[in-house]
Amino acid sequence: MSKPNPIRLLHYLLLGGLGVTFTIVSGRAGGSPAFAQAAIDGETIYLERCAFCHGENGDGSGPVARYLNPRPRNFTLGQFRFRTTASGELPLRSDVIAIVKSGVNGTAMPRWEGVLSDAEIEAVVDYLTTSFVPFWGTYDPPIIEIPDPPRVTAAMVEQGAQQFQDLQCWKCHGDQGRGNGPSAPTLTDETDRPIRPADLTKAWRYKGGSDLVSIYTRFSTGMDGSPMPSFYDVTADEGRWALAAYVQSLQAGEPTEDSVLQAAFVSEVLPTNPDDPLWEQADPTSYYLTGQVIVGPRWQTPGVDAVTVRALYNSADLALLVEWNDPFEDPESGGVELLPEDGTYVDLESFPVPAEPFADGLAVQIPAQLAEGVAKPYFAWGQPGNPVNLWVWRAGDQVQEFTGTGLTAEPAAQASSDVAATASWTDGRYRLIISRPLATGDPEDATIQPGQFIPIAFQAWDGSKGEAGTRLSLSSWNNLVLAQPTPITAYLYGGLAVVVVGAGEWWLYRRVRS
Repeated sequence: MSKPNPIRLLHYLLLGGLGVTFTIVSGRAGGSPAFAQAAIDGETIYLERCAFCHGENGDGSGPVARYLNPRPRNFTLGQFRFRTTASGELPLRSDVIAIVKSGVNGTAMPRWEGVLSDAEIEAVVDYLTTSFVPFWGTYDPPIIEIPDPPRVTAAMVEQGAQQFQDLQCWKCHGDQGRGNGPSAPTLTDETDRPIRPADLTKAWRYKGGSDLVSIYTRFSTGMDGSPMPSFYDVTADEGRWALAAYVQSLQAGEPTEDSVLQAAFVSEVLPTNPDDPLWEQADPTSYYLTGQVIVGPRWQTPGVDAVTVRALYNSADLALLVEWNDPFEDPESGGVELLPEDGTYVDLESFPVPAEPFADGLAVQIPAQLAEGVAKPYFAWGQPGNPVNLWVWRAGDQVQEFTGTGLTAEPAAQASSDVAATASWTDGRYRLIISRPLATGDPEDATIQPGQFIPIAFQAWDGSKGEAGTRLSLSSWNNLVLAQPTPITAYLYGGLAVVVVGAGEWWLYRRVRS
């Protein structure tokens, strides 16, 4: 199969559907509506907006499908994951409309609400369901009624935790919900492709919604085409609400708009244990990471999509505690580096994932020279004439300093490394402490000073996904600032001011009395 023309890809992604609005007169669950007028052509919208992924015949094999993970939905199988109908049943027309409007987190399926009108969305849904979905409109699928949610209590969450154990949710999702259960490496979807269980701690990755009602709905209907079953006939309504409340309680670490990482000053030796209570003095800040799609072959399906960071410093050194979820620990690289492809994106159908994974890894990046003003090196490994320092850790506690001048050039290892690192992996989560002197004396290294805003970025590699080299996830530039400690004179002057004010008030009081 020939690779898609990038210009044609843009054409498909950017062009809008044509036509004017139409009015829906009636419709039935799982069926096709009657139309007062059919001025909008759903087929035209589908071919221009949807076929590049889902295929002209709706079989999920469009020109870009081989570059996507998860694969686009194959409508001809009649299996839909996000429904309000019973397990194994077709969805309602309104279910399909809802997904087209909202999109699906963690996939290439975008949100079309606001891009297409309601009438256009309904037209394309009616086209794809009546054209591709077997048995569409031939019967009314049984609906799972979704009641109003109960008030969540601590007892309800505790009951849900027991349900999590009793229903063996941990076998796929892991004891802490991080997608690292013992069955996780063996799971496949309806087409026998590998599929990873959801990391329940990441609310922003829930494909069907992370609110209480959405989670309860998934437990009631199941997710057809995936290993996720329905618990409708297994546990009572109360149990499903409790399980939903417990799963929602696992959500944590969602990045915010705060891009400034504040390093707290401590007078003690910096900790080398992530459980050291000194880390509580540093506020955690979380950052999104995304796939490297700047140079080819672009990597659009990264394994690590967020990191949480704390920072401490003393008079001599800076230490970062970086935490991220990775369901599988890959401590040693058994993979053989793959030659770059000629294509724009990595072809996942032919991508030869090695029998042994690559090593997991993480890099901290700062400019090699800290300039005044807003000028910074390019956020992806710098650029010629404006390089970056890369503190690269590999699983097995291998750490090395590199100088980066762009993604198209291999980072150059520095002659000597001043970076130290130690890491642990437990229950699907890495905790890495990486440290460096504030001043190294090396002309290739930036000198870090308190009170200065220092651009900082992060990159990560998930070895079990075949990530190495430029197949990685990365953040944009953020800012690190070493908060300056309050000088002792501030406390002395403050105390003196209190004494002076108190003495003045006493003098005035005595004068009034006299």
